[in-house]
Amino acid sequence: MKTAGKYLLYLLLLPLVLVVAAWIFFQVADQDTRKTWLIAVAESSPGVQLALGEDFRWELGARLLLHARDVVLRADTSQGRHVRVEAAELTLSFPLYPLLSGRLEPDIEAQDLHATIVLPEQETPEKEENRLRVYPGNTVIRNATFSLQLGGKKNDLRIDELLFVHKPGDMQVALTGAFNDMPLSLKSKMWQPGNRLEIAGRLARLDVSAEGTVDVQGSQSPPKVDLQLRLRAPDLAVIAGAKSEQLPEVGPVSLQARLHGDRIWQLSDIHVNAEGKGLRIQGKGEIQDLFALEGMDISWTAAADDMATALLSAGVMKDPAVFKGRMRGSARLITTEKHFSIRGLDASLDRKGVQMKLTGDIKDLQHQAGVNLDFSLQAASLASLGIKGLSSSEPVKLAGNLKDGSRAGAFSVKVEMNAARWKMQAQAEVAPGNAGKTSLWEASLQADDLSVLDNMLALELQPVKPVHGKFQMRLQGKQLQITDIELVAGNSDLRGNLNILLDSDASRSKTSGKLQSSLLDIRSMLPESQSEELKVLKNAEIEAVVKSEAGEKQPRVFSSRLLPVAWIKKVSLQLQLEIGVFRGLSMEVHDIHAPVSISAGKLQIPNFTANLGGRPLKGKLSLDAARSSPAYELQLSVKDMDLAEAFPAVQIARGQSQMLIDLEVEGQGRSIAEIVASMNGEILLGLKNYPVGSGLPEELGEGVIETFDPAPQKNSILECGALYFSIKEGVATTPRGLAAVFKRATWLGQGELNLAKEMIWLSFKPLPRRGFGIRKLGLAGLIMLGGNLSSPTILIDPKGAISSSLSYMAAVSTGGASLLLEGLLNKARANQDVCAEIITGSVLLPSQPKTKKPQSSILDD
Repeated sequence: MKTAGKYLLYLLLLPLVLVVAAWIFFQVADQDTRKTWLIAVAESSPGVQLALGEDFRWELGARLLLHARDVVLRADTSQGRHVRVEAAELTLSFPLYPLLSGRLEPDIEAQDLHATIVLPEQETPEKEENRLRVYPGNTVIRNATFSLQLGGKKNDLRIDELLFVHKPGDMQVALTGAFNDMPLSLKSKMWQPGNRLEIAGRLARLDVSAEGTVDVQGSQSPPKVDLQLRLRAPDLAVIAGAKSEQLPEVGPVSLQARLHGDRIWQLSDIHVNAEGKGLRIQGKGEIQDLFALEGMDISWTAAADDMATALLSAGVMKDPAVFKGRMRGSARLITTEKHFSIRGLDASLDRKGVQMKLTGDIKDLQHQAGVNLDFSLQAASLASLGIKGLSSSEPVKLAGNLKDGSRAGAFSVKVEMNAARWKMQAQAEVAPGNAGKTSLWEASLQADDLSVLDNMLALELQPVKPVHGKFQMRLQGKQLQITDIELVAGNSDLRGNLNILLDSDASRSKTSGKLQSSLLDIRSMLPESQSEELKVLKNAEIEAVVKSEAGEKQPRVFSSRLLPVAWIKKVSLQLQLEIGVFRGLSMEVHDIHAPVSISAGKLQIPNFTANLGGRPLKGKLSLDAARSSPAYELQLSVKDMDLAEAFPAVQIARGQSQMLIDLEVEGQGRSIAEIVASMNGEILLGLKNYPVGSGLPEELGEGVIETFDPAPQKNSILECGALYFSIKEGVATTPRGLAAVFKRATWLGQGELNLAKEMIWLSFKPLPRRGFGIRKLGLAGLIMLGGNLSSPTILIDPKGAISSSLSYMAAVSTGGASLLLEGLLNKARANQDVCAEIITGSVLLPSQPKTKKPQSSILDD
């Protein structure tokens, strides 16, 4: 008993001794000593550093007062906890008596306070025995920031002003500032006894209110609460600033729930409603541990009368036409083993001609693991899906599955899409959002024949078969490789590889590679075009027809539709194109080598080479799409090509006829019509030994009174032909003239082609090459090709009768001398090398003997 009484006496006297000792210390020590002692006491704890400025006061009276400027406190523990506090000015004042019962009730004033706290993700809890419990008194904090980093996740609180007023009957708190850059305001009041609490606040655009009871049991543990919570926001994008653009603007949104619990807070009777922009979302459920987010089980439903309208209004997609229709969906969001899971997902979309469905589960939403989703689609046609540029009247079905891949963080995808006459299959293993892993794709396509694409591409195609294709893709980081490309249509093929360096800005992505084809037969894929026959009119018919056509609106040859060249400004490309044989509608080209370059909105083929008609074809192309009005430049040159080999449709023997092509033109415009209307340049064409297939050219040209062989020729051979156009601002003229030389007649001509107005006017004068060259009365003296370019007309001898009559009358009156002179001059001109004149640009006068030509050509014998 004596021992127990002794200890009891010690316990009663100890507080008195401590108070007396503290009073003696404050009486003896000055402020510098007090500051030094306080720093030493603080730094006696491991990892603690404390610095105090010159303005320091530590006084003891009825309350303990501590005032300091330029306060810096750092505390680093072995468990990974780091604390740093800085304050320009800090004042603490608290009564001494509550300290005897282990309670600290400080009044706090702080200015320019900045605190950073870093805690490990899993921290060992500290024991609460004999710990000092803190109960803040009246508090004023201005211009402060608190940064809390827990397990790599950071949250920032900015306090413009915090007022905490503690009165005998109630406590009031008022706070203004920001949480993670979101504006924050809060007011609360608690009444005692009963611990009744009311809270009203706003975070960004989220309004929060609560009422109920709160029982603060200690400073180291959460209080016991029972509150009715209400949250309301104008839409789901409650986060202010740029982040809100990632969320659908659906609202208003409201939440009601009961928050209750002691050490573990529960959120029960959760009711969430969001409605707006054509979309309705509801959620019901509970969260058994709010802080740990464990025991979550919330059932969600969503509905939209038109999902496309909802997505467009919410700003989620720019062109959601494919999702047009009535949508219904449901799923459960639950937590198991600290993972968020989606269970029982069932979503459907339905509109006329289209049904879509998605079902399945996602076991770990955060880590995107345990995925097993099935999706399907049925459509009356591709057109009903709303995919631009494609149309088809055939029903289409699609089915696929998305599940975990063979590698961590990857998904395995399988898709099959088929219609009555074609089928597409694809499978992939993708690692979305993971730059360090590789994603792989394989795809294949099969069709009955090429005409399957008729409706899809709005083209008329021949039923070429077989048709199939395949390719592989490999994505790692920003490097995309498309390999083993193989497209086959009949005997045509295209193979190669492409490498694409991706960029967030698609226009900065860079593509390089090589595409090869042994045969590209366009002729077999497209139907044969029907050519129109030229109208051949004589004297009396001409005036009536010309007047009739002048009043009609003629179809245009050059389209005014805008050319699709804008994509060139968004592409960077270096491609080597090689084609063994290219068969166009009428032309056949061999050994094509074309280095294609696209950069800064400019497409260039600087050195195009090929074999046309057994002879080298060279050229280059430039297209500058970066200009407001795209600019074009084209050069092509081939000499002595075999016409039969270059144009297989022409019914002549190989090696019989040769042709020369040399052109250099430039223009600018957004359509073919604008380009040709602004065209400048030169075009030169030459032809040799071409069978015309009719005696008409020679019959019209010869027509002599006396001839050694009066019988007309059934077949004519064009010994040589030459045409030179000089083009300025869309108007092509013939400064060197036109020429066509036959065995018995030479045609000389000139004219003009207005590409802007699409009008042509060429006149030809046939001159006989044998006999005296005197034309028969009434036979053609002039042939014209004129009218609209879409339907030109041949005019035979529009003034022939008059001109022939005058010539004949003059011959009679002069005894035949005038007629003879005209015939001799015509004959002299008709037998000159007029084709060479046009091709070389030289001038050979009729009175001069034939000179050596400055350059040789296929037209030279």
